[in-house]
This record gives sequence, structure tokens and C-alpha cells, in this order.
Amino acid sequence: MRAGGQVMVDQNKNPLITLAAILQKSWESDDQLFAALFDLLLTAVPFECATLFLKDPDTGKLEHKYQVGDTVVDLIREVSFGNGPGLSGWVANQKEPVILTSLKKSRPGQSNLFNSFVSLPLWSGNRLLGVMNLGHSLEGVYQEDDIAGYSLIADQFSVAAEQLFLRKKIHIRNQELQESLEKLKAAQAQLVESERMVAIGEITVTVNHEINNPLTAIIGHTELLQMKLEKLVPGDTEVKNYLETILNQAHRIESITHRLKEIESSMSGDYCDSVRMIRLSE
Repeated sequence: MRAGGQVMVDQNKNPLITLAAILQKSWESDDQLFAALFDLLLTAVPFECATLFLKDPDTGKLEHKYQVGDTVVDLIREVSFGNGPGLSGWVANQKEPVILTSLKKSRPGQSNLFNSFVSLPLWSGNRLLGVMNLGHSLEGVYQEDDIAGYSLIADQFSVAAEQLFLRKKIHIRNQELQESLEKLKAAQAQLVESERMVAIGEITVTVNHEINNPLTAIIGHTELLQMKLEKLVPGDTEVKNYLETILNQAHRIESITHRLKEIESSMSGDYCDSVRMIRLSE
């Protein structure tokens, strides 16, 4: 720790326990997680503005993910260094923090929103995760002598970034698994429906065969009786009504057997109590 109190990196009191607690907590959004991490960082090193860039696994480019303050902390954003625009694109390839103690002379005519700058590349083994930049309006806040402390901070933020990437992967895998389960359920339901329709089809063939044959005889004989009745007992309306009822109900049964052939699904409805019956198309 620097005696002047400007740099507060303390390697003997690194906040690993607090970092672990932050990472173990379930956050509603990435921004809430980043806010907690930068609040923790502020207890170790001073900054007035900060920006976190993370590497997009698909494009391989650094993407702006979070910032503290209104200023994007980076330099020469008009130049691209491969991993992305600005000095962060160049720092991404470095293994150690890049510290600029003063920017007043190097940026003449600019608004000097920050005059001290430190850029921390975030690595996990040989894999680049991102870059974190800190800025302060005062000169000399960040010193080359403190590079070991900044390296420790970079390691801790790398752990957080790595866990964030892992959470993203788990979230994506969970979504893929959920979609696969839904497709499997739909396929199983379709298979069950197909098996039920096969069974219904077999029953329909049996019903049509076993019912339609005697039904044809009933209809035919009823019609013959109606013709005989007109000749033998022309005025007997009571018997005539009985025969018409028999014939109407026989034709109704005939219509139902025809509708059985047109069943397209095994959708059923309530009949009585817990009994259900298949719905026939009208």
C-alpha cells in the first residue's frame, strides 16, 4: 500500500472471501454481479471510472459489457488492434497490466476525463477472457511499482469472468436441454396418439362390420313392414309411428358408424362422472 493513500492494493489482505461470496450468490442480472464486483474492487484500488470488456466467444472480439461512470475508459478508440478497437485491443494480448501514470502530455487538447490509467488483461490459463480498465482524474494514482497488486486483482476478476462464462454455457445448455425435453414430450405424445388412433381404427372396422350387417337387415325389413302396413292396415297410425321411430333410430346408428370412419384424433370429452368418450365430428 502506498503511504500517500492513493493506491490501496494490499496483497496481504486480498478480498478472496468476499469475492467467493459474491460469486456464490444468485444475481438477477449480469449488471448486478458486475456492480458488486466493482464495489469490492473500490475497497482495494481507487478509480473514478471503469470499463469492463469481455471477449465474445463467437466473434473473438472484445465487447463492452459494463462501466462505472459516464466515461468509457479506453484510449485511441479510433484504432483497431485485432481484438477490438482502442488500447484494450492491444492490451488483450499482454499478460501483465499496462499502467500509465499520467496522460496530460500524451493527450494534448483533450478533455482529460481521466489522467491516470491502468488496463488489466483477464486471462484463464492460455485463454483470453477480457480486459478491465480503470481511470482516475488525478495523475500518479497508478504506479508501476504496484504491478504485482494489479496482477492479483486481474487474477481475481478473471475468476469472476470465467464463472460468468460458465454460467452462460450452463444457461445455454439448460435451454437446449429444455427444448430437447419439450420435443421429446411432443414426440411421445404424437406416438401415443398414433397408437391410440391405430387402436380406434381397428375398433371402427370391427364395429362397422358387426353392426352394419344386422343394421342393414333391420332397415330393410322395417321399410318392407311400412309398405305392407299401408296395404293391410291403411289407417293404423300408431304402428306406422312405431315403424318410423325404428327406422329413424336405425338410420341414426348408421350415421354414427359412418362418422366413426372419419375420426381424426382421439380427443375425448366428459360423459358422466369419471367416464370419458371420444368426440365424433358432426
